Amino acid sequence: TEQMGARRSLAGIGEVVGLRAALGLAFFSTLYLCSAELGHWLSPGPGHFAAFWPPAGLFLATLLLTPPRRWPWVLLATVPPGLVSDVLLHGKTVVVSLGFITANVVSASAGATIARHVSPTPFRLEQLQEVIVLALGGAAGHALGACIGATTVLLAFGGSFGKAWMGWWAGDAVGIWIVAPSPAHQPI
Repeated sequence: TEQMGARRSLAGIGEVVGLRAALGLAFFSTLYLCSAELGHWLSPGPGHFAAFWPPAGLFLATLLLTPPRRWPWVLLATVPPGLVSDVLLHGKTVVVSLGFITANVVSASAGATIARHVSPTPFRLEQLQEVIVLALGGAAGHALGACIGATTVLLAFGGSFGKAWMGWWAGDAVGIWIVAPSPAHQPI
């Protein structure tokens, strides 16, 4: 019953994007959740930003290695793990979680768009030029997402916009610089 519904949903996604891509999205979504939890675990404590946000690098690299026509599926695949991590595991409200998810989606989308504009050839992350474009384009794109993330933090918890923005951007930038160049990434 419930299990059959889940199978039908996965089968429906498989029909739209292909079974291999559907499995890739499920794997990406799982890695996204695990990397988010690693980022939370490494953060100084509740109420502090993670100094290292691995999902930022994973998300950006996945978009760069995936054909743009599949980006909407990758963007949607971050919603369930974002909600699970923020709401179920860390007690945030759904509204705050959706603000964080929006910030992360905008960050990765903007970073990938900038990087592809600067270096339009298909990314393989095998050449130094691609890694440099990834690091700089990703960091620039994450400046926009940090605005959304900092606004969400300010509205939900108060504090300083500048401090929230810098914390958000820095955690994303370190996540990009450490995780994104990894040779383990695969296109979806």
